[in-house]
Amino acid sequence: IPVALLFVIVGFELGPLAFVIALLLLNLALKRIALQPMRWADITVTYVIGSVAAFWTIERIATFV
Repeated sequence: IPVALLFVIVGFELGPLAFVIALLLLNLALKRIALQPMRWADITVTYVIGSVAAFWTIERIATFV
C-alpha cells in the first residue's frame, strides 16, 4: 500500500508540473518567433486563472463547513 500511495501522490504532482512545463515551452516558442500575445489576452488569462482558483478555494472551504 505505501508504494501505491507514493505513485498516486507522484502522479498528482507530475501532471500539473508537466502542464506548467508545456506552457512555459509554448511561451518560449512564441517569443522566439516574435509573436507577442495581445494585452487583453494576458488580462483575460489572469482573471480566468484567478476565478478558477477562487472557485476551488470556496468549494473546498464549503465542504468543511
